[in-house]
Amino acid sequence: MWDRSVDWFFDPMDAIRQTAIPILAFFGELDKQVNPVRGAENYLQAISEAGHPDSRVEMLPGVDHSLVEVTTGCLSERDYRPRCQWLQYAPESLEIMEDWLVRLGSC
Repeated sequence: MWDRSVDWFFDPMDAIRQTAIPILAFFGELDKQVNPVRGAENYLQAISEAGHPDSRVEMLPGVDHSLVEVTTGCLSERDYRPRCQWLQYAPESLEIMEDWLVRLGSC
């Protein structure tokens, strides 16, 4: 039997501190699965410790854990999302990603 208490949570901070490549991390302001403020703060701290200047952490307003625009961010809202909306990421996230990749490519 699967033990959720063991596998449910993964803390990536050690891996982030040891990474040698730039990281782009997104957090949805309305994420109800993780605390987006605490997550963003932890990522910023770990990225700072890694010392990679090209890394970036973004908090997206009106977005849930899946980076999809939502009204409440509650899991019930997510559960009733039509399948066609699962990959309709917030346009802002795609613009930020494109800008970040272009900047990395020009280094």
